[in-house]
Amino acid sequence: MAVKVTDIKDANGKALTIQEGESCDITCTFKDMDGAAITKTNLISLTVSLFDLKTSSAINNRSAQSVIDANGGVVATDGTLTLRLQPADNVIIGNITVGDIQTHVLEFVWTWNDGVLTRTGHSGPLGISVEKLSTVV
Repeated sequence: MAVKVTDIKDANGKALTIQEGESCDITCTFKDMDGAAITKTNLISLTVSLFDLKTSSAINNRSAQSVIDANGGVVATDGTLTLRLQPADNVIIGNITVGDIQTHVLEFVWTWNDGVLTRTGHSGPLGISVEKLSTVV
């Protein structure tokens, strides 16, 4: 069964494409069941996993990696996460042709306290297109 991913959009609303070895920032806000943003003080944990869609191989050891003010993640007081993906996060896995696109997938899991209960949320698989730039000889 194929995994269905939702493309991450850039500031212009287009599907995000990153060149191999490029860094970029991913910014997002996590929301509760009622659609309200979860503030930093209510977050208990926030992790990210990054993997290649085709092979399911983890990329750059990002497998359930904490990103609350660690590992390239910064969470603002309003709960907005800015995650800096480094060049090592945007590598090509396996052999593809120069100019071709490989899909990498981000998944977030967050736990927060809503004042009554501890709850957990999970993002659907979020796709990033990574373009192959060159062939190493």
